[in-house]
Amino acid sequence: MTGNNVDGHDFIQKAIDSGAKMIVAEKKSQCIRIWHYEKVSFILIENVRKSLGIIASNYYNYPQNKLKIVGITGTNGKTTSSYILENILEKTARIGTTGNRILDEEFETVNTTPESLELIKLINESVKRGVEYFIMEVSSHALEIGRVNMLEFDSAIFTNLTQDHLDFHGTMENYFNAKRKIFSMLRKDGTGVINIDDGYGKRIVSEKSVNGTSELQDNIAGNKKENKYISISVKDKTSRFIWRNSKNTLMTV
Repeated sequence: MTGNNVDGHDFIQKAIDSGAKMIVAEKKSQCIRIWHYEKVSFILIENVRKSLGIIASNYYNYPQNKLKIVGITGTNGKTTSSYILENILEKTARIGTTGNRILDEEFETVNTTPESLELIKLINESVKRGVEYFIMEVSSHALEIGRVNMLEFDSAIFTNLTQDHLDFHGTMENYFNAKRKIFSMLRKDGTGVINIDDGYGKRIVSEKSVNGTSELQDNIAGNKKENKYISISVKDKTSRFIWRNSKNTLMTV
């Protein structure tokens, strides 16, 4: 797999010397010189990173279909939202910026959203331990380069979008388009939650670009602060939250 700083193709020979029997690569030129190994199979594909999740899913028998996956994206608020959901729901796993957790066990992490192989391993371990809800922060990088291509989300949440990561995306438009991809990855009966106090959230709603053929209802989020509650409706399903201005907290009712 080709990374930003290191090319995995440079380590093919080392992998073979260590006992590898199959090499999945995307650069034919890097493989021709070592194709003479009779007991090593070479598979050439267009993009290893975007295919790795499917390969891992096949190996682990698609564990992502054995629990509910909640994806949270946005510039700010992903971690807070994941902690709130973790405390509302039962039998949860959580992955994100501050680390990964399966039930009561904590795991260190390098990226907000792990590479697809590590991600599938975490989901598989969650299934083994009886997790029902897999709550994950989904970064724009992960959405853009394909780390989560093998997933379908039961729920997708958009918090907001402010200027960030332009060293990677180049423009705010590219950044926005990466974030909105999560809604095209909803299951057919999946639920989208969008913050329409944010301008980009309003844009997602106005363009109704969710789940290919499915559309969000016109009134995704109605803010009625005068009644001290916020009502969120998606696909005729409504949840109500008490708004406590003195402490700036939300509580489900």
